Amino acid sequence: MRLNDWPSFSPDGKRVIFVRSGVKRQKPKHFLDPLLPSRWDIYEIEIETGKERRLTKYEFFQISRPFYLPDGKRFIFSAEMRINAPDSESGINRKARDRYEDKYDFNAIFIMDGVNNELKPILKNGRHSDEPQIAREGAVVFRSEVNDMDGLSRLGGIYYDLFVFSKGKTKRLVNERLSGLRFTVSPDGNHVVFSYSMDPITIGLSIINLDGTGQREIDIP
Repeated sequence: MRLNDWPSFSPDGKRVIFVRSGVKRQKPKHFLDPLLPSRWDIYEIEIETGKERRLTKYEFFQISRPFYLPDGKRFIFSAEMRINAPDSESGINRKARDRYEDKYDFNAIFIMDGVNNELKPILKNGRHSDEPQIAREGAVVFRSEVNDMDGLSRLGGIYYDLFVFSKGKTKRLVNERLSGLRFTVSPDGNHVVFSYSMDPITIGLSIINLDGTGQREIDIP
């Protein structure tokens, strides 16, 4: 069967938005096997009636959890077309992917409404800017790979930091070059809590204000 994943509620609690793969689940031979779940798109379902609607038709190679914006119509997400992948791994044809790469490079955070969709990122911040969430006053919190912007070799690993995009400007929220970075925005939109890998068996947990102040570690067993 196809894989359904990453559900979240609409602001009114009446719908759920989620992602679905267009490739059936099969046991891969290795992690690059094209039979892994791929060709992702975004759907929503009405909880009471079970009525389903497909919101995108791009068949992304990878995709993050979509979140509704406060208006309950638009939604934000990040996705990857895997520019160099064969068409068997991505439903977007090679010419379309090349045009996107030439114009936008690896930037792939989108806001769409399921009606007048446009494959255009809302910001440019370099490689693997992904997993966006909405904070107060429409600010977008996301993570980005910082190897290129900090001049770091990828041989030592891939490092991320948190960024916030607000009123047309991007600000680096933390500057720590973290591994295994995961985060969520508080319900009031004023704080971000994030976890990261300190070593293979130790996880750090920290909280910071949306303006970059007040960062503190949270002790966990």
